[in-house]
Amino acid sequence: MFFLQAMIPVQTFQRLSDIQAEFNVEWFEKRLEPQKVLMCSPDYFDIIDVKNPYMQSQTGKLNKAIAIQQWEQLKSIYEDWKSKNVIEDVVVI
Repeated sequence: MFFLQAMIPVQTFQRLSDIQAEFNVEWFEKRLEPQKVLMCSPDYFDIIDVKNPYMQSQTGKLNKAIAIQQWEQLKSIYEDWKSKNVIEDVVVI
């Protein structure tokens, strides 16, 4: 059995495909997500010591080009969100 609950009476279903959910955004509590993002450039980022087992044998093996590419992609996503007023600001240091 599957259960569906969101500040409305609980309904029980035999199959997930039986759910014909009607809902309103106002039924859910407002989430307070962070509205500002601080990003530090990966220019000086490196793996210099081991903090957990997953870092074992990774010291000095960082591919800086990939790190910078991934950082630029993430920065672009945040800037897009800022242009759409999803977040207030993106600060890069």
